[in-house]
Amino acid sequence: MRLSTYTVILLMLTGFLSCVKPYDFDPDNFERTLVVEGQLSNESGPHVITITYTYPLDTVLNEYVRGANVWAMSLS
Repeated sequence: MRLSTYTVILLMLTGFLSCVKPYDFDPDNFERTLVVEGQLSNESGPHVITITYTYPLDTVLNEYVRGANVWAMSLS
């Protein structure tokens, strides 16, 4: 019983003392970046890889990159 009480107190102190610097989000400072999405496995395909660009939060446009050559290589 005492061990669990000490464990709870230690976890609470760790939580209070381990603060992380908050992220300052600026939606006006937008940088266009490529995003590569997909899921590969050792099963037979077809596997789908999509390449898009990031877009601002106030936009619903999802711009796909078409005609790209994508290679997936195994390192083993």
